[in-house]
Amino acid sequence: MFTNLITFISLVYGKKRHDISSQNWKLFLLTINFLLGSILWVLLSTSDLLGLIHLDYIKQIFLIAPLMVVPLALVSFEFRNVGSRVKMIWNMLLLSQAPAALLTSISFLFHSGSWLAFCLVLPWLLFSAVLALLALNRLRHRGFMMLEEWAMDIACIYIFVGSLWLVASRLGLQLMGFGDVIVLLTAVHFHFAGFATAIILGLIGRMLKNFKDKKRLQQFYPFLAFFVLMGMPLVATGITFRGHVEWFAVCIFALSMMVMAIFILKVCVVQAYDKSIAMMWKISAYSIFAGMGLALVYAWGLWRAKPILLIPDMVVTHGFINSIGFAASALMAEYFQKMKRLVQSLKKEMAS
Repeated sequence: MFTNLITFISLVYGKKRHDISSQNWKLFLLTINFLLGSILWVLLSTSDLLGLIHLDYIKQIFLIAPLMVVPLALVSFEFRNVGSRVKMIWNMLLLSQAPAALLTSISFLFHSGSWLAFCLVLPWLLFSAVLALLALNRLRHRGFMMLEEWAMDIACIYIFVGSLWLVASRLGLQLMGFGDVIVLLTAVHFHFAGFATAIILGLIGRMLKNFKDKKRLQQFYPFLAFFVLMGMPLVATGITFRGHVEWFAVCIFALSMMVMAIFILKVCVVQAYDKSIAMMWKISAYSIFAGMGLALVYAWGLWRAKPILLIPDMVVTHGFINSIGFAASALMAEYFQKMKRLVQSLKKEMAS
């Protein structure tokens, strides 16, 4: 798996390269963004453990999104048959992703409510806003017929909404009466339960088209897409009204995610190129069962008005399981799948 990564970098960046396509350069750039982002996240988390900086678990979980999840997710986006202006904006957006993520990471080193913390996350807000506009442009030209691509576009809208909540958190605003912890957690939810989940849902739909003997799954996919995509605003509504409404929203979203895990096992694992990629898809699916199982336990406590798991408990368990176990594992599986295909084509290109 990592051999393909090293081979890809050497083929694209090596002295023997010739006229490498823009698609391969895009993957190369996002690969560097992901690797550097992963190193930075490890350094920040280690620094917190050593007491050099203070970066609580919620901030650590959030930073997984801009530093690792987003560059992996952008690998799956393609803008074909579009004008030169759209392509130029797309290329500039890819180049801005890593600097925007870096500045967002630095913003968490300053206290919430400071102008410096606010200014440092503005590039991420701009990045997500442009990404959402490009997705709406894709949706306008393509229409609503391809549900899996529609999920990809909706994901970009979710990350923009999440960025707005991030800005509010850095400003120290208590939107809708919520404290800073809930405001930042809302940003986390929109980046993972919204953006990353919708991307993975779209990937499942793409793979499902390759199956001719999975008609039942294909017929059920629109219902899965509806409940998963509506899960994020449903949970947000539940948190706003609290009580039984929140319990109902969490249950609907958790159960729809568990169905999505079954799709991953039935579709994505079967199409994996090798055992290592299949294992990453399995980790993602089983992480859904674990993370959403905890969500159901949390919801049961809400129903009984006697909390079994508190928010700090959910952050440490549910938060890390979903961000790394589910989202990052699934996107890495798709990334290495695409990497392996490109390595094979590049080798043929170099040999010709």
